[in-house]
Amino acid sequence: MRLFLDSANIDEIEEAFEEYYPVLSGLTTNPTFFYREGIISIDSFFEQIGDIPIGELHVEAMGDTCDKIVEQCDKLNELNHHYRSNVDDSIAYKIPFSLHGLQAVENLNTFAQNIKTNVHLIYSVNQAFLALAAGATYVCPLMGRYDDIGSDSLTLIDEINSILGNGSILAASIRHPSHVKSLLLKNVGNITVPYKVLKLMMDHPLTERGILEFNEHESR
Repeated sequence: MRLFLDSANIDEIEEAFEEYYPVLSGLTTNPTFFYREGIISIDSFFEQIGDIPIGELHVEAMGDTCDKIVEQCDKLNELNHHYRSNVDDSIAYKIPFSLHGLQAVENLNTFAQNIKTNVHLIYSVNQAFLALAAGATYVCPLMGRYDDIGSDSLTLIDEINSILGNGSILAASIRHPSHVKSLLLKNVGNITVPYKVLKLMMDHPLTERGILEFNEHESR
């Protein structure tokens, strides 16, 4: 099982990978995060995170044709090599689910070995199957968004698990630690969480009470 940070806030990213580096395997981003943070240049984003030991970075490759998506992936790969120098700094291309996106996934796998692709905006078993059939490394259901329309994201995870196996799932749009707990109990292989959820995963009142008691007793 691997845990990712879901953010494009530079301060959060710096702090999270400085403080929580033992538990984080990488970073996931999306265009909405960039919009909220006022990031208008993907080049500047790569430059700002270049020295942070993030590991596997998931970045959006957009386009309304297969060729445009592949071209965007080529640009992201160049930026990754230019700005990120750590040994473990790999990249995964986030590609929204669409016919052109599936074509791009297949083309990328044909062009080079060890390409990592994350097909996201997955909201059905059929979509998950098609993404994996095209060669996606990850299929990415967005749990919070699915729950927001009155559907049950955990049922969707179960259904995808039943045909694809949990190693291919990267669960995103996590809203609270209970989401994470449920995914862990289902053996989902990859989970990406906002920084606030990551910090909340550390909390339990009995742990805090125990530390206070031990510190008090140790000082006597």
